[in-house]
Amino acid sequence: LATLYFVEDLGIKRNFLGGMIVLTVIPLLGGTLTSSWTGRLVDRVGPRRMLFRAHLFWAILPLFWIVATPETALWWLAISSLLGGTSSYAAMNAANKVVTRFPPPEHRAMYIAVSSCLGSLAGGVGVMVSGAVVGTLEGWSVTWGGWTFIGFHVVFAASAVLRLVATFVLVPRIPSASPHSGDG
Repeated sequence: LATLYFVEDLGIKRNFLGGMIVLTVIPLLGGTLTSSWTGRLVDRVGPRRMLFRAHLFWAILPLFWIVATPETALWWLAISSLLGGTSSYAAMNAANKVVTRFPPPEHRAMYIAVSSCLGSLAGGVGVMVSGAVVGTLEGWSVTWGGWTFIGFHVVFAASAVLRLVATFVLVPRIPSASPHSGDG
């Protein structure tokens, strides 16, 4: 849903090449160039701590989208794409450690299947709810401090708050990967 905002409201459609680089190449490049480093970092600090840190970066991404304007969109989106690409690779590294060490071997396949299904379901519900909110707020705007906010900004702010709550409430509840991981 955010991509629709980037293309239409931030004017990425007028600079399609720049938009594709910022939205596709930068996150892939950032994740690829840092995945070895984040893998070692997961080993050093522990999977749960790395999940927390990676999700914290992921949680603040919508704030970049709120402050982006058509004139500054490529810069703000580049920063958020770099953080998003890097943190998602770090989170995947950490999550793989948790998945391969936390559930007993006989339950790993089911654990992975259930968590993947729940994540996909939550993502789909999130997009539908966000779309409904944006549709309900169509034509709504408020100007505050020289900035004009629209329905997408409400969704981005709510997304950032929910992501932060999930990061601070749910990630710490993940059990340590092993008693000797130093991930207490």
